[in-house]
Amino acid sequence: MERQIISPPGLAEPRGFNHGVLVEGGKTLYLAGQDATGPDGDIVAPGDLVTQFEQVLENLATVVEETGGTSNDIVKLNIFVADRKMYRSNLEPQEKYLVTTSRIIQRLHSSK
Repeated sequence: MERQIISPPGLAEPRGFNHGVLVEGGKTLYLAGQDATGPDGDIVAPGDLVTQFEQVLENLATVVEETGGTSNDIVKLNIFVADRKMYRSNLEPQEKYLVTTSRIIQRLHSSK
């Protein structure tokens, strides 16, 4: 699936997001929001942001892979956390899952 980041010259350089992503070809899968629920139905590692984030990404990857895709096919990912400082100090786990997220993370780092 081809993706093109859209960043019109009349807009400010985005920090931590893209103004638009053009996708051509392939199928479209809409993913439901995920939490850190493990296979047993319980939230994994209460209070451990990194382990919970890894579980969320694993849940997303499981759904995508069920349809024949990979994590690299994910076009956009919104991440909501209660403690931004804690999130920003624990960014490494997602890099093995999502190319798109890595780009977002790099922009978040450079914005401060």
